[in-house]
Amino acid sequence: MIQHRPLRSASLALVVVATLAAGCAKKEAVEISLSDPCQVRNDGSVCVTPTEDQQALCGTAFCTQVGTWAELAVFDGQCPTDADLQVGATNGASFRAVVSSEQGLPAPGDLSKSAYGFAVLLRDDLCNVVAYGCTNANLDKVRSISIEVDPTQPAGACVAPSTCAGGSCSGAGGGIHNDGGATGSCSLALVKSGALPAPLEPGANESGPAVAATATGFVIAYHEQKADTTTARVTTVTLTDDGQLGAPSYTTVGSCAGVASDDGLGLVTRGTAGLMAAVQPNCGAAGGGATFVTLDASGLPSAWSLVADPSLSISLAQAHALALAPSSVPGASSGDAGAGAAVYRFAYVAQGAANYFDIDEARAPLPAGFFAIAPGVTSSWAQVASDRGVIATLIDAPVDGGIGAQLSVGPASAEAGAPKISTLAGGSFGAVTAWPTRAIAVVAGAGGTLAWSAQSADGFSVGSGSLTGGPFTGADVAVLGTHVVVAGARPHGMTLFRIDGANSAKLATAAVSVPVDLPAGSVSLGSYEGKKIAVAASRQRVAVTWVTRHVLGSTDPVGGYAIFQCAQ
Repeated sequence: MIQHRPLRSASLALVVVATLAAGCAKKEAVEISLSDPCQVRNDGSVCVTPTEDQQALCGTAFCTQVGTWAELAVFDGQCPTDADLQVGATNGASFRAVVSSEQGLPAPGDLSKSAYGFAVLLRDDLCNVVAYGCTNANLDKVRSISIEVDPTQPAGACVAPSTCAGGSCSGAGGGIHNDGGATGSCSLALVKSGALPAPLEPGANESGPAVAATATGFVIAYHEQKADTTTARVTTVTLTDDGQLGAPSYTTVGSCAGVASDDGLGLVTRGTAGLMAAVQPNCGAAGGGATFVTLDASGLPSAWSLVADPSLSISLAQAHALALAPSSVPGASSGDAGAGAAVYRFAYVAQGAANYFDIDEARAPLPAGFFAIAPGVTSSWAQVASDRGVIATLIDAPVDGGIGAQLSVGPASAEAGAPKISTLAGGSFGAVTAWPTRAIAVVAGAGGTLAWSAQSADGFSVGSGSLTGGPFTGADVAVLGTHVVVAGARPHGMTLFRIDGANSAKLATAAVSVPVDLPAGSVSLGSYEGKKIAVAASRQRVAVTWVTRHVLGSTDPVGGYAIFQCAQ
């Protein structure tokens, strides 16, 4: 019943067998025809002139099939999203098989008279998906199915040490593969991962990291200090949406002999510009404070300045030390990424108190002065997040005699009302982010879990919950469209969680979690301490970056990065 024809012919006719209703012995054939626009021929040997779009994707060798391998995946019910198929996320299929593109497609065996999604993915020698197509069909009603395979930019290659063998990822070490472990419009399927640039020196002190979205990709930043603590720098590097790392840029910052810095970084972008902040340690006569670095449209340093005070010794949270200031601050841009000179809010801890001040793009504190975030509360870290209608802070604070966190969420305009303060148990670490009128905090929860709480600017809870799979020792959070993505760090690995309904009455944890274990891309997580992690999201991508540990071993990598798929 099966008709085998090479995939490299102009079209493929494949007969699969569909079983009739129970009790019937007869089997009927279903014909699937496949057309490949990267190999259009009018008589099986002569090329048809491609369109400009086809030529751009298929290359000049238009008559040569772009895929080395072909995968047939049959899904119960219907096809997955294009976003999933583009990165090879076929793990939810009821049938999957891969053959050489020189062969005919494999037969999926007996199929019932039900609804299916029939998908074909063409992969290259690295298992990247280079073309794909999927057709929904109910075999109770049809006997002929056509699948048009359209070319796409390569994505979904295997991550080392897994290799592409026979069109599938295989190899020791497990880790994340090209099907990402989840399905749906925000599947969090892996696009690409790899190592951060080489350290300042073997055994260097590493702090941060921070990551933020730019107009065209992302920028990653982290603080590095020589082991003898005499020299320090901030390393920034751009990252494209498809996971290509740019050349690193280095900015020298202050360092004190004998003082091993372990502070985080402030990093915020606003379309065509941004600001970064690092600690200026108090070395004595020169005082302490912060080094502020302005960023260009790509996220790379363009200039820097110093704010110092002889009496000031500060520390920064691992991330979220900077946000756009709310509209109530004179001269602020109201969070408008397209407006003129911006004013930023800088959160820090000095002598056990969480404080903030506002700073403009000239890197000069505004005359309004310095303010306590929570007067009378002893803290070791402070974070800030904002958007058009909301300003939020998160600090660690005692709760019922134990470790906890204090979340403050209010409208961006002071005239619109006072912020509402809530407490969360377990605040040894945490992260906060905001979107137009809401904010969410994620903190260390009971038993190694992650606890999250979301609030609206007018003081109402819009959801809370707990994320398991740890024990987790670090976390960060970002928002993309209707999705909240939480990255939970643990020794030698991390887990990405999706919380849906960001703009609904209540947020709810989705049934999507993606464990990322040893290895991850071209950098091993074997020495990852599981604390230093950062996440950002924009367009249809989630960028995660991590630093291995504060004091690197002699052969430890600085850390790594990974890009995941998430449609808004």
